[in-house]
This record gives sequence, structure tokens and C-alpha cells, in this order.
Amino acid sequence: PPSSSSSPALIASSIESTYTSLIQQYLSLLQYDNAIFMAERFVSYNSTPYSNYLLAMCYYRSHRVQYAKRVLTNWCQKNPVGPNSSSSSSSSSYRSSMSTRFFDGRSSSSNNQNATSTSTMD
Repeated sequence: PPSSSSSPALIASSIESTYTSLIQQYLSLLQYDNAIFMAERFVSYNSTPYSNYLLAMCYYRSHRVQYAKRVLTNWCQKNPVGPNSSSSSSSSSYRSSMSTRFFDGRSSSSNNQNATSTSTMD
């Protein structure tokens, strides 16, 4: 247990590193449901770019690409970045289109590889 002199920032940092460590351990053990559970808790505890990235990575590795895409797209829409942050529609739509291109390209290329490998096996 932390001492009474521990600062709130130190405790928060410890909690975040614990979440990160657990999520990475579950992913390395291929326990995707446990990793997703912890990542969802991490995002609800502190929604940062990194916590959302970890959640999206958990979904992606468990072959739930649309969920991963939704996590990243929603976070980008809620948190505009750049010099024109007030015009969130243009910056978030740009990032949304970028994540769409990434995921669509990634999923279609893996589908093409699967189709190619199954057709060569016939």
C-alpha cells in the first residue's frame, strides 16, 4: 500500500503502468478477452491516446478490426488536434479517413492473401 505521503500523480502513474503491464501480458499470452477487459477499464479510468491505442490494438489482435477502427475514430473525433482545433470537423474527418484507409487497406489485403492461399490449395 502506498504511504500517506505519496502524491496523487505518483499513484496515478503506478495505476497506469499496472494497466499497461497487464494488458501487454494478456496480449503476449494470447488471452485477448482478458486484454480487452483490462484495456476497457484503462480507457474508462483515463482516456488518453495511449489507452485508446491499447484498446484498439487488443481488438485488432482479436480480429475485431471494426471495433478497433471505431475506438480510434471515436477518440479522434472527440479530441481534435492541430492549429485549427476549433475546426474539429476538418481535422477529425481527415483522421477518420486516414484510419478508414488504414483499416480498409489492411483488412482487404489480408482477405486477398487468404483468397490467394485458398485458391492455390485447390
